Amino acid sequence: MLHRLRIAAFLPLLVLPIFAEPGCVGELDSSPCRGRDGVSREADSVTARAAPSCAGNTGAILTTYQGVLFYSNGSCTGTWGGAYQCPDAVKRYNRHQDWHGNASTYCDAAALRERNLILLPNEYDSPGLDGDIIAFDGASCGKGVGHVGVRCGTPDATHWLLCDQNRTSRPADDPLRLTRRGGALDSFTPHCLVCGASRPGWDFSDAVGLGSGNHGFSLVDMRLVSADSAAIRLDPGDSTPQLLSPSGLRLNPDPGAGGYGRLHVFLRAGVDVRGLRVHFTTAGDPAWDEAKAQSALVPWNGGWNEVIVDLAANPRWVSGDRIDQIRIDPLKKGYLPGERGFLDLDWIRFDR
Repeated sequence: MLHRLRIAAFLPLLVLPIFAEPGCVGELDSSPCRGRDGVSREADSVTARAAPSCAGNTGAILTTYQGVLFYSNGSCTGTWGGAYQCPDAVKRYNRHQDWHGNASTYCDAAALRERNLILLPNEYDSPGLDGDIIAFDGASCGKGVGHVGVRCGTPDATHWLLCDQNRTSRPADDPLRLTRRGGALDSFTPHCLVCGASRPGWDFSDAVGLGSGNHGFSLVDMRLVSADSAAIRLDPGDSTPQLLSPSGLRLNPDPGAGGYGRLHVFLRAGVDVRGLRVHFTTAGDPAWDEAKAQSALVPWNGGWNEVIVDLAANPRWVSGDRIDQIRIDPLKKGYLPGERGFLDLDWIRFDR
């Protein structure tokens, strides 16, 4: 079970670049277009966007991370006005074109589940990774609606970089260099505390099922036995069990380009489950086959284990095509007299 959200009070930095207090309301709708590298995203030319009614350097590029541009909101920086609100950049970065809501929504584990994201608390032993979405919350943060950006660099062991919109209008101040306090991520203002980081994954704690309202997973030759605050329990059945993720993940599979190369599964298994085989499909190759699959052993100890599947070891995973769907097949050795088959799942998440 994931640790529950814990917000710590961080000390503000002694020296900070000049920036405005963010005010990040739900972003305006915008249509993606095809970039120079063939990836569907917003145009990297400010002329391709509708001109907002804000003066100054509105639309100027503040910084770029993994091909995604972060724009200045001009004279509207720090307000609820203008086209370049902070969630706008994050939804383009994670390709969630259908995401709507304030920045503080990224602190809501239930809301993140609906978009195949998993919330990791900002704790000393789990400060997140480059490429994670970083959310800020607080009664007066962003005039009450929070702030959100992307962790876009780790200069050294005690600092990290934040790429964002609607916090500053100056390219010199983005990305913002911040400190890590004992491993956890520090904030840029005492009004905006880091609530956590999120990345693609699923937390099955408190789930009541696996249907469209609960992660969108489906079961083949498996049965949902129970669901509680700790995990879900699955019966692998007598045939070939499969756990299918939702489709349309749009996952960047290249760890060298900020993508995700490993799948972490926190589970407890009966003695019949000896391993996991993870299959995947891509945007250009939707067929399930053995060429697009990778396996990992499950320890036979009767306890909870974090099983890591090195998907990047498969050349088809790092082919450059976006990952559309994954399928987890428990590998069984077959039942023996007196053995009980089960699979308890707490969480699944991608990592680099």
